[in-house]
Amino acid sequence: LTIQTDDGQVRGVQLGNQNYVNSLGFAPQIGAGVTVYGFPGDQGLFSAITVTMDNGQTYTFRESTGRPAWAGGNGKGGGNH
Repeated sequence: LTIQTDDGQVRGVQLGNQNYVNSLGFAPQIGAGVTVYGFPGDQGLFSAITVTMDNGQTYTFRESTGRPAWAGGNGKGGGNH
């Protein structure tokens, strides 16, 4: 995901495993407003924990600890793909 911040910076946001992202139905349109909560991640990208759309819908990609939601072990992740 690529976003433009309120101060005009363009940033890459790492969501995670594409199969997991697709299973959530996450498909924002260009120009859609989002709020990203996460942490600095690999290769200069920001790793999203959650992304909240302007309509209030929140998508969760990682636990608050940064552990990937698709990693399994909690019955929700579906395992590694």
